[in-house]
Amino acid sequence: MNESLAGHVYTGANTTSERGGKAKGIRVFEIDDKTGEWTLIQEEEAVNPGFLVINRKQTRLYCTHANHDEISAYAVDQERGTLKLINRRYLGGWNGTHLTLEPSEKYVLVAAATTGLLAVFPVETDGSLGPMCEAVTPQGELGPLTATEQPNSMPHQVIFSPDGKYVFAPDRGEDMVHTFSFDRRTGKLLALHAMRTRAARTPRHLAFSPNGSFAYLLTEFSAGIVSCRLKEGVLVPFQIIANLPEDYVGLFNKGAEIAVHPSGRFLYASNRGHNSIAVYSIDEKTGWLTSVEWHNTYGEIPRFFCIEPGGNYLYAANEKSGTVTTFLIDQKSGKLQFTGQIIKTPTPTCLIFTKPVCMVRQQESFRKGNLKPVTSDYRVYSYPTADNR
Repeated sequence: MNESLAGHVYTGANTTSERGGKAKGIRVFEIDDKTGEWTLIQEEEAVNPGFLVINRKQTRLYCTHANHDEISAYAVDQERGTLKLINRRYLGGWNGTHLTLEPSEKYVLVAAATTGLLAVFPVETDGSLGPMCEAVTPQGELGPLTATEQPNSMPHQVIFSPDGKYVFAPDRGEDMVHTFSFDRRTGKLLALHAMRTRAARTPRHLAFSPNGSFAYLLTEFSAGIVSCRLKEGVLVPFQIIANLPEDYVGLFNKGAEIAVHPSGRFLYASNRGHNSIAVYSIDEKTGWLTSVEWHNTYGEIPRFFCIEPGGNYLYAANEKSGTVTTFLIDQKSGKLQFTGQIIKTPTPTCLIFTKPVCMVRQQESFRKGNLKPVTSDYRVYSYPTADNR
């Protein structure tokens, strides 16, 4: 790999017609360290590789397959960044929406929302996935929405607490966040607690403060954020804040993704429909959120976004418009400024960066005031009712 390149980006995407897919599989890009330009170097064919996770050494990548019943393991070429399939395993359910590596990287945990399943797979020494060793359906009372929207337990995410002691699963079907302990000898999950949200809030994703004191839950249908204190695996809510501006009157919006800035000072959450990233400041002592701004993503349906490892840029994956848009993060206020960079890639659903991004020329332009914010409006307030989750 050319030494001037900052690293690689892996993009998950929808591929099948029932999900509006236009991609062929996982795309691998190289990023130029000076210009920030993305160059496509591989497209590994796969069915709806919706969510991706990479190990710390960046030698193995694992993915779920939306509207499908498998998960996959890939070897990563450390010099070129390209992928090679190792193996696939039957999920034991349908529609894997999220997966995570256990902190010691001996297990992969998967959430299958449609089936209402949390599954655990051991990771073998060659990086392959072993046979499933655990399958749990979270227990609780279903929410009040229709049989289509809340038919059963629907864990949409599975994530470890920052200290690695607990597993959390936001459940869209039961309006709860379930807490489990995890046995690293056997891969078994043991239910410990559950935090209930307001009815029909449909919890989607959870993000933690770097110090592990606070957790922030994004609810999907209500597009709100529930701020919680976290102690010994127990979530205690202390603030509920809207993820939309007060004057929004669109017919459709759903919360999608949430992330805490590496500094722990800012929180970001995306809206599908309003097509925006909501920005909040975080009181580092109390965890209290204060709204800063809503920034247009200049694309339709930002299903996913992430902050690259350096903490300087936020990348929004606009699923419906088939674009990834780039924003510079103000390190003092947390505010976003659109850089003007738009990467075209079909129906993106997930992004993984292997190294910090350092767009030297672009940052120089910002400092000199040569790069002006884009003012055109790209908000679209309608979307098919079948969201395919």
